[in-house]
Amino acid sequence: MPTIVGLWSGPSAVTYPPESLYETWGKHAEELDLSISQFLIRMVEAGRKQVDIEDFAEESLRDLHNQALDL
Repeated sequence: MPTIVGLWSGPSAVTYPPESLYETWGKHAEELDLSISQFLIRMVEAGRKQVDIEDFAEESLRDLHNQALDL
């Protein structure tokens, strides 16, 4: 498991994953040479970007549908 380095005085978020999931995250974080916190931040942001892409695609399809109706 990654070691905890220093104390953070900024904003924080808490999660309570099952131990097996936490261990999986820890192993992946170690492979990437990241702390668990850094790993979680990156994974959440990557997930948010994927959601944004899906929202954009849905809006584009809606726009195309409306354009076709206008023809």
